[in-house]
Amino acid sequence: MDSLRTSGPHAGLSVLAVDDDSSTRQLLCEFLQDFGMDVEVASTGAQMKTMLARRSFDVVLLDLMLPDEPGMDLCSWSKERMPERAVIMLTAADDADSCVEGLSRGADDYVSKPFQARELVARIRAVHRRHADAWPQGPRTATCQHDEPMRRLTVGTDTIVLTNHENRIVGALMDHAGDVVSRERLLELAHAPGIDLSVRSIDTAISSIRSKLGEHRNIIRTVRSEGYVLEARSA
Repeated sequence: MDSLRTSGPHAGLSVLAVDDDSSTRQLLCEFLQDFGMDVEVASTGAQMKTMLARRSFDVVLLDLMLPDEPGMDLCSWSKERMPERAVIMLTAADDADSCVEGLSRGADDYVSKPFQARELVARIRAVHRRHADAWPQGPRTATCQHDEPMRRLTVGTDTIVLTNHENRIVGALMDHAGDVVSRERLLELAHAPGIDLSVRSIDTAISSIRSKLGEHRNIIRTVRSEGYVLEARSA
């Protein structure tokens, strides 16, 4: 059996591949999924930011040349907000200056196109292993306190203030902590008389809650094609 295809600790890695070339995105998605990774794709910097606000990824594969924002700037943006998230730069350029700049911006590795699937997979797993050692994870289930009347959510020692809509969503997730709740079900549970909402409003609210949570954002996890799960317990 191919040693890279084993189901070890790297098998379920989540990867966001950002590239403006559709054929490259399709190729990345296909062979990384073939190696057991959870892969999503984006074609612009704006899409990348939106997707990172909605869920956490272990590794971002980031093309140097994007139509709306330089990959170097996006690398810096990602590292400033979540340094524990690995970033691997992808580019057709192979000059030393580009490599040095990418690494100086915080990139964890640098791969030139065209690349071999096995080499890229090995590099993804290598940077993830380094990050796992440098950023050890505590228990996945956090301790939360939801003050519904005051619209406040406390995680650890940090407290955030929620909008009415966010407050109802957090209440629904807390009631089903540890379980996956579909967007449609969240829409039902967070419904308020006289207010017309859509499934899209659930995603927007989750994105806003995660932004407020900052370093605790990963307590709300996206389960692809299913919904959201709050990995927390009541204080």
